Amino acid sequence: MKKRLLCFTMLLTVTISAITFTNNVKAATKWNTSKSVTKEENGIKYSAYLTEDGKESWIYQIKLSKKITKLTLPKEINQAKLTRVGFGEELYGEGHDSYINIFGDTIEPWHGCYGTLSYNDKNKRTIQEIVFPNTVNQIEAASFTGMTKLRELKMPEQVTKVPSYAFAKCTVLSKVTFSKNMQSIASSAFLHSNQVKTFSCPKSNKTFAVKKGMLMTKSGKTLVLVPNKMKKVTIPTSVKTIKAKTFNGSQATSIVIPKSVKKIEAKALSSKKVTKVSLSSKNKIYKMANNCIYRKSDGLLVGVIAKTKKVSIPSKVKVIDDT
Repeated sequence: MKKRLLCFTMLLTVTISAITFTNNVKAATKWNTSKSVTKEENGIKYSAYLTEDGKESWIYQIKLSKKITKLTLPKEINQAKLTRVGFGEELYGEGHDSYINIFGDTIEPWHGCYGTLSYNDKNKRTIQEIVFPNTVNQIEAASFTGMTKLRELKMPEQVTKVPSYAFAKCTVLSKVTFSKNMQSIASSAFLHSNQVKTFSCPKSNKTFAVKKGMLMTKSGKTLVLVPNKMKKVTIPTSVKTIKAKTFNGSQATSIVIPKSVKKIEAKALSSKKVTKVSLSSKNKIYKMANNCIYRKSDGLLVGVIAKTKKVSIPSKVKVIDDT
């Protein structure tokens, strides 16, 4: 009985300690959004929030008083290291149906509004490069949407996620280097950034790798994202899964699907400019007929190449779902 009581006491102590530690961590990363601080240097005004312990800073808006070609973000605000950039979820009203980029532009992709016509901060239009300090670990959705002169992008090494529309409509962006710690990327992150022709990812990244310019999982078994400018896409023979919305925003005109592919996720092949798809006749899971791709096992229609105004659905197709 004493042993049981001792074990229970020890377990309870460990549990309490774990809860206390977790709460301390949460407290340390809680942002004080009731008080904004600013920093001005070289004609740039940064508006930011600090964590309650004053150790971290978050730039949520930037104002430029002059035209610049290189935006170098500061390592700290009020001696608090910069860890977060962009207009975050906490700052929107309830049920918001738009985003705000780092320059204060309203972003509504579903209405074709990417901030490129806004005069909130027209000086942003000359920025060709953004330099992040390596302390940054979080970038918000749509943060750099509409930067029409941005040419290259190197993600800070601590960033693990590239969110929705983060660099959408960056119309001359051609080179993207992901961080070594990146774990996820939204399919819309580079929507309408049609000059991106290849991705680059450090070999030390444990989640992703780049093969033939395309982003895929480290094992090479899942194709994740195709750069928009790539016109002819030959999917590597290591690929078994084509992830949902892999071709979101792609300008590809032709796609070659190997026999290795066993799973094509919802809207994986959705792309407006594709006119030719070649599916290996040796593929055991999918078959192509009448410009339609369907799954052999249950007749699920996976994709249709609408070359003309007329589409003939093969008789083998049994299921047409909402994707």
